[in-house]
Amino acid sequence: MTDKIDYTKKPLNLAEQVARLKQRGLVFDDESEATAYLFNVSYYRLRAYTYPFQENGEDSNHNFTRKDIHFKDIIDLYCFDRRLRSLVFNAIEKIEVAVRTKIVQVYAESTGNSHWYDDEALYRFGYADLMEHINADVKRSNEDFIKHYNSKYDNPLMPPSWMALEVVSFATLSRLFQALKLDNHKEYITEQFGLKKVAILENWLHAISNLRNCCAHHSRVWNRRFMVSVTLPYNTLYPFMDRTTIGQIRTNKLFAILSCIAYILDIISPGSDFKKNIKKLLKSDCRLLELKDMGFPQYWQSIPIWREKKQTLRFLRYKIVYSRELGLNPDKLGKIFAIFPILPTFVHELLETMQSSVTRSRTSIAKSLPASYKLYIFTLYSENYIKTYCSI
Repeated sequence: MTDKIDYTKKPLNLAEQVARLKQRGLVFDDESEATAYLFNVSYYRLRAYTYPFQENGEDSNHNFTRKDIHFKDIIDLYCFDRRLRSLVFNAIEKIEVAVRTKIVQVYAESTGNSHWYDDEALYRFGYADLMEHINADVKRSNEDFIKHYNSKYDNPLMPPSWMALEVVSFATLSRLFQALKLDNHKEYITEQFGLKKVAILENWLHAISNLRNCCAHHSRVWNRRFMVSVTLPYNTLYPFMDRTTIGQIRTNKLFAILSCIAYILDIISPGSDFKKNIKKLLKSDCRLLELKDMGFPQYWQSIPIWREKKQTLRFLRYKIVYSRELGLNPDKLGKIFAIFPILPTFVHELLETMQSSVTRSRTSIAKSLPASYKLYIFTLYSENYIKTYCSI
């Protein structure tokens, strides 16, 4: 390792920045326009987008390796990355909200303890450090419901789980889930996200949290090698990737994490346009864009999770959610939906109808079933809930 030296580089004004890039081989169509752009988006921020196209050895002059790269090409790449971050951040918001909700609901309900997160007996490691992070996040919060709790209650000192865990960072929430003991509660939550192994969900939450922070801080996601590599399972509750494909995916690149996000969204938000919007964005007119830089394999659109799914995957959550409403085993309900791909739409409408109209008779509901389904549904109605038994 070489000895460290003093940093002696001087700051450059905007005109000097343009001149430096021009000297290194970047083509400018309009230098005054480029100067104005550099006053809004810094030279150093754009450096992340010029770097892959420059010589970057220890003693190099950082000259561009191609003579046909224009300043506009770099801006187009930067704008693509900005739009990509926005799409990803919006998708992660849905996942973050779902994770918070499920963790709080499952543990509050199962323990009967409003402050269950402060029970050391529930954790396998990291309790003290976790409480320190939760306390810090709650104290920093400016939410009215936190202020209300602090002004009205003095014991316990911290607010209940549905308040406290609403204001902690996603990173803290991810650490909390990982620190909890492995039990049927964690397994149940894992199943709600279509996964069979708790360790996989723990890894995904960690990776998605890391990506979220990149997006929130406007960091580059194009061509980034992420700190957290994703574990890609071939044995999932719903179509994801096969074993051969997984072996070819670079798990520290964006495509791997996007695939995890797409999988979860298919379950918690079946009507999401995330995949459609990603595909549309990737067709944008950006001359320097190479999908392989983000870990996309050549055949990525034929991978099960990225295929166009017209009806079936739109109803993945019904297997989990409505199986309880209908009193059926989830696997049995999944098989029924596979045989009758339009049935989930009807079941959804049936539940909504029954919950909105308590006077509708069982006979009229049964008559509304399409005869072509050859399915007999008998309904028992009690307090706005419908229990349905299916036989084929």
